[in-house]
Amino acid sequence: MSGFEFPTLPDWGYALCSVISFTCASFLFRIMVHEAGANWTNAFKASVASVIFLGVFLADGAQIPPQLTLASVALFVTSGFLGLNLSDHLMLRAYHRLGPARTMIVYRSQPLYLGALAYVFLGQALQTEHLIAILLFISCVGILAYEKRRLDGHWDQVGFGFALGGMLLDGTGVFFSRLGFDLSPGIGSQFANLIRACGALVGFYLMSQFWTPLELVDRFRKLSPRLRVLSFVGSLMGSYIGLSLWLKALQVGQVARVTSVAGVAPMIALGIESVLHRKWPSRYAWTALAICMVAFYLLTR
Repeated sequence: MSGFEFPTLPDWGYALCSVISFTCASFLFRIMVHEAGANWTNAFKASVASVIFLGVFLADGAQIPPQLTLASVALFVTSGFLGLNLSDHLMLRAYHRLGPARTMIVYRSQPLYLGALAYVFLGQALQTEHLIAILLFISCVGILAYEKRRLDGHWDQVGFGFALGGMLLDGTGVFFSRLGFDLSPGIGSQFANLIRACGALVGFYLMSQFWTPLELVDRFRKLSPRLRVLSFVGSLMGSYIGLSLWLKALQVGQVARVTSVAGVAPMIALGIESVLHRKWPSRYAWTALAICMVAFYLLTR
């Protein structure tokens, strides 16, 4: 498919831009979860992204790539259901309990999970400096988690359970997406995201039929004008721009290395929290930030 694609960047460049966009959106998602609930927020942001992906597809001439296979479609649909539906629901629940920064800390263990999957199924071996970078990112997780333990005096087991479950589902969805690209090389990331979005929407439809009604329009009408704007901005940044850049990085890069770039997300989130709360980051945060920068340098060499 020769339609819209992003400017040429290295895989880590796409991943970094995606992380920045999604991290900023995560704070808006937390507000929306508080006001409208995780189910509605999740379905709304996926619906907005689906409309935009469909619009881009139609504007490009609505041409289905000839190299697309049925197996790839199945993988992308499954990836969308796991990553944009089930995983994001758990992630939003974790945002509400732990906050975006702490949730992203838990997600930083994903490179190890994906690296293991890629090694077993794709034969992708990591270079020594990339392995060191991943371990350094994990050390950042440990430092910030220890800080959280000292501040609260206890672990939020339910919140961390949501975050861990979301990480595993998201990682599996990412892996399925990479397999889809491998089976249908040459298809655009925008078209792949359209298929993934369809998979998520099918999941939301089934949930509304057998679990709880979503009432997308009714709940949206009850929101204040400010919250309506925030919901659209968050959906645009997190579920369209963030997803588009992330899948592009996944398409052209190595699975474990691309996901390791997301290790900067907790640092960005901590910075945003410091500005919002008007409180300078702690020494634990500064230490983790320094380690994170070293790891990012090794990862992008």
